[in-house]
Amino acid sequence: KQMFGQVSRLLAKPLSTAEAETLFGFYDWLGLPADVIILLVSYCVSIGKKNMRYIEKVALNWADNDINTYEKAERNLKQKQENNKKINHVKKIMGIYDRQLQDSELTYIKKWLYEYKMPFDVIQLACEKCTLNTGKISIPYITGILENWKEKGIQTLQQAKEDDMAYQKKKSTQETVLPKNKGTKFTNFQQDKLDFSELERRALAGRNDGKG
Repeated sequence: KQMFGQVSRLLAKPLSTAEAETLFGFYDWLGLPADVIILLVSYCVSIGKKNMRYIEKVALNWADNDINTYEKAERNLKQKQENNKKINHVKKIMGIYDRQLQDSELTYIKKWLYEYKMPFDVIQLACEKCTLNTGKISIPYITGILENWKEKGIQTLQQAKEDDMAYQKKKSTQETVLPKNKGTKFTNFQQDKLDFSELERRALAGRNDGKG
């Protein structure tokens, strides 16, 4: 009863019979203690999810991941908060303020943070390079830059800047080296095939033959 009353207050409405049975299922079938269920519902309400279907989805996830004590639930929520904070920071770096991330965008950002283990300043440099080269933010392009740095063992802003400077220097050197002048097909034809002295001799001979 105490659990039902607290959940009802969190949801700011009386519980229906179906909702009460679902909550009891968390306790009876999933094996979640009452204090964990109350914390779970409180978390869902805090992110604007009061629908019992969503709450049930979270409860199933916690049960599957053995989050069945108050301490484990608290650690899980703290980790979620830290992850969301990191993701929101990357959103700001990318200039995304007025919308939620798409699932594909979120997948890439998690890859940058947790698989590539790139710090924020390195991600920001990759975003700046992307904007400079393409004129816009392109997640696949940024991923390509970060993946290249990861393969080179680059994990700091200083390393990334040094790598970029080395690339720009190499590129500049290649652009300033002029290609050998091989001539055009036309000039090569003139030089290889035409002998102007011979042409002049033939022309004069032709005139003399005509006079005869």
